Amino acid sequence: MPWNPADSQRKVQMLELFVEHGALRPDEYASLADFVPQRAAWSYLMHYHRNGLLKRGRNRAGRVIYNIGPNGARYLLWWKAQGYRVKVRSS
Repeated sequence: MPWNPADSQRKVQMLELFVEHGALRPDEYASLADFVPQRAAWSYLMHYHRNGLLKRGRNRAGRVIYNIGPNGARYLLWWKAQGYRVKVRSS
């Protein structure tokens, strides 16, 4: 499967959201990222948790939350060091 720059753009946008907002529930992430359908955010975030970019835990209410992990932070730094820019979506 060839490398798709759009996939990396989405991944970096996701990581930047976690840097900016901290720990988020999947429904909060879906709202901030305009992720449609919202229920798909659960599997999307789990995918990156399994790949080590996100940390998964629970908040005080026992709900699932995600935050950027050490590997996600390293990936984001590497991406920016390469001189790549994230395309900002127009609202």
